[in-house]
Amino acid sequence: SQGRPIYIQLIGKVDVPKIMAATTEERLFKFHVQEYERCVRVIMPICSRLAGKNIDQTFGIMDVKGEA
Repeated sequence: SQGRPIYIQLIGKVDVPKIMAATTEERLFKFHVQEYERCVRVIMPICSRLAGKNIDQTFGIMDVKGEA
C-alpha cells in the first residue's frame, strides 16, 4: 500500500438493526465524518512522516461476505 493507511471494513458482519437500535442515522454519519477528519488530521501526517513522503490517500479493503 506504499505507506498509505489501510482501512478494513467488515460490512458483512455488521448487524444493522442492532446498530440502528442504538443510534441514529445522523449520529452514524457524523461518526464517519469524524473518523475521516481524524485520518486527515492525525493518521496521514504520521504515515507521511514514516514513509518520508506525502501520504494523502488510504487503501480500503471491504469484506461484504460476512459469516457463511
